Amino acid sequence: MPRRTNVCEIVRVFGYTRVSKMNEGKLSTEMQTAEIERFCEFNGYELVKIYSDEDLSGSETTQRESFNEMFTDIENNNFGKIDMVVCYNISRFSRSVIDLNTYVLKLKNDLKCDFRSVQESFIDTSSSSPMSSFLLNIFASVAQLERDRLISVISDSNVNRAKIGGRWSNGGVAPYGYKKEGNTI
Repeated sequence: MPRRTNVCEIVRVFGYTRVSKMNEGKLSTEMQTAEIERFCEFNGYELVKIYSDEDLSGSETTQRESFNEMFTDIENNNFGKIDMVVCYNISRFSRSVIDLNTYVLKLKNDLKCDFRSVQESFIDTSSSSPMSSFLLNIFASVAQLERDRLISVISDSNVNRAKIGGRWSNGGVAPYGYKKEGNTI
């Protein structure tokens, strides 16, 4: 549970959504937003604002404009005190174990703000329980593994496509200065 000095205090929340460069249609920002809204309503949280990054990798936090804007807004109290950041699942926040730990610790220790995930709602960063930290790291590791595995599959697929008929055998425009002839350039 979030740290509250008064039981009647409303927990003020920022939501965060992200869809990567890789087609994740089932995880659209609209679907993530709807789930965050339901989660906040169910728990009695006040959803102040939702930040969204589209077509950005979960491992590149420095390039995510909305992600960084959210942290700036929390640091500067641009919307008043924010008690918690909620995302749809941990992989939407980050697919890097190091980044996830860095930003969750920044939220918790520096900004006095908790972190929750709709799908992994049993992980409670407001708790001092070592089990919460352990579970957060397990799910972060799984998210990073999924990303690394997907990169490997795509890389292997590109190499295989090149071997069986050229990189552009499945369509697309040849690079500037090259001419496409059949399946080769």
